[in-house]
Order: sequence, then C-alpha cells, then structure tokens
Amino acid sequence: MRSISLAIILISFFTFSAPSFASNSNANINKGNLQAGGSAYLGYSRFSKFSVGVAPDLQYFVADNLSFGAEFMAAFNSLSSEVAIGPKAAFYFWSSEKWVADLALTLLLSRSNIAGHGDSGFSNYFDVIPSTALLYFITPTVAFGPTFRINVPINQPAYDGSTLISTTVSARLSVFF
Repeated sequence: MRSISLAIILISFFTFSAPSFASNSNANINKGNLQAGGSAYLGYSRFSKFSVGVAPDLQYFVADNLSFGAEFMAAFNSLSSEVAIGPKAAFYFWSSEKWVADLALTLLLSRSNIAGHGDSGFSNYFDVIPSTALLYFITPTVAFGPTFRINVPINQPAYDGSTLISTTVSARLSVFF
C-alpha cells in the first residue's frame, strides 16, 4: 500500500509540476553563472560504520545545464579522517520553475589517516563519486535539497581485502549567481 501511495504522489508531482527538460529560465543554471555551495552529510560503510563530513564546491556553467568546478571534502569517523580535493562536473537534466535535478561526477585525490596507526596509517588514493541531487529554489538564487552520493575509492588499502565503497545522503545548500 505504501509503494502504491508513493508511486501516485511521484507521478502526480512530475505530471502536474510541468517539468521542462530544456527551459531553465527561473533556475539560474544558464551559461556564465556560478554556483557556490556544499553538502553536510552522514554516511555508512561496512568498514567504518557511520561517518560525518562536509563537501563545499564551486562551479561555473560552461553551457546551459552543464557546470564544471572543484570540490573539497573533509570526512571523519571512528576509524579514520580524510581530506580530499578535485574536479567536479554536473549536468542538470531536469528543471521546473523552482526545482532542478542533476547528475554529477567528482574525482577526488584523497588522503586519509587510520586511527591508531601513526604515520604508517596515512594513505593517498582517488575517490570516484557519482551523485544525484534534487534542489528546491527557496529564493531565485538559493536552493536546498538532498544529494545521494556513492563513494568508490580507487587503490585505497582495505584491512579485509574488500573495496571500501560508501553511500551518503546529504543536505545540500547552493547559491547561484
């Protein structure tokens, strides 16, 4: 019953909100605009259980609906801490008067420190992070909404030989100008 109710609500939202895949006149995702924003998130992985982090970014729209920029990330959990920086690209594939949705890809050069291992606990590796966001424009230039990220580390050492993939759901705040 819940699944049917959720499906009806989602279908109604996308049917009656008059979405547009090309027009973005009210969403400030046009060529030449800047976006400064970031996320605060809680995450979960088999390795570290829960984590908390922030990921501010700055992007420039090189074309309507397409932006490139950079992201910085700092994350902490009971077993390690991580800082990272790298490029980010986002494609805004859907917009309506007050809503936008994007798909993004971020490649971060990361440095982490495993708790209790001193200098030997440091490691450098890459994170590949596909993500998607649904943002609501509170004002014509400020948007807020959830972001879902999958963090896939490349060449990160794992204690049990597994890949330390983690997922995060974050609250995102962006300012467009």
